[in-house]
Amino acid sequence: MKNLLHVEDDQLWKELFAEMAGDLGINLRQFSSKEAALAAIKETRPDIVITDLHLGKGDQSGYAIAKAAKEAGVSNITIASETGTPSQQI
Repeated sequence: MKNLLHVEDDQLWKELFAEMAGDLGINLRQFSSKEAALAAIKETRPDIVITDLHLGKGDQSGYAIAKAAKEAGVSNITIASETGTPSQQI
C-alpha cells in the first residue's frame, strides 16, 4: 500500500483527497501546517507528499515545505503541489 502525506488547510480539498485515497487503497495522512507535515515526513518517509502551494502565509507555502524537507536531509520522496480556490470563495 502506498503512503501519501497531504498538506492542506482547506477542508473541502482535504475531504476530496481522503475520498480519492480511500477509493484507490492509499494510506493517507493529512496535515494543515508546515510544522506538523515536516515532523511526519521525517518520521514516516511517505512515498509521496502533495502540498498546497498557498498554505497560509509566510513560510507556510508548499515551496517552503519542500525546501525545509530537503534541508532536513529528507531524500527520495516525491513532492507535488496543488492549489485552488478556497471553499469559502466558491
